[in-house]
Amino acid sequence: MQEDFVQLIYLSNAKPELKQAELDGILEVSRRNNPAREITGLLVFANGVFIQVLEGPSTGVHKLFETICDDSRHQDVAMLGEYIGQDRIFTKWSMGFLQSTFDELTRITESPNMIGRDDILSLLSNNEAEVVRFFKKFTKYVE
Repeated sequence: MQEDFVQLIYLSNAKPELKQAELDGILEVSRRNNPAREITGLLVFANGVFIQVLEGPSTGVHKLFETICDDSRHQDVAMLGEYIGQDRIFTKWSMGFLQSTFDELTRITESPNMIGRDDILSLLSNNEAEVVRFFKKFTKYVE
């Protein structure tokens, strides 16, 4: 029996003392470990807020999400959605990354003006089609 493919999307607030070197380390570990887990995704860091999509086999994605929830470098983790059976959006990235501002995210995604965490929560809590559209926009801007 084949395991379900899932996309899990969450956001969290970085601890105020998070340093750039720690952010770089998160990305390095993700890119090193995710291929063996068949996990791809995108990590966006904007104005102290993490927005992340994890996609891959359900067991691996859930295990990774548990590890992420226990990470002391961020707080207020909120799962925005989990979607089963979608197509993989980030096929080329073990973990794509974009460090940005809310203004730039608004421009990239052609979304309503985002000025804070609540705007992102509202936008990405609406429906699955809107979430997919939002994240597909990043494929043009991130390596």
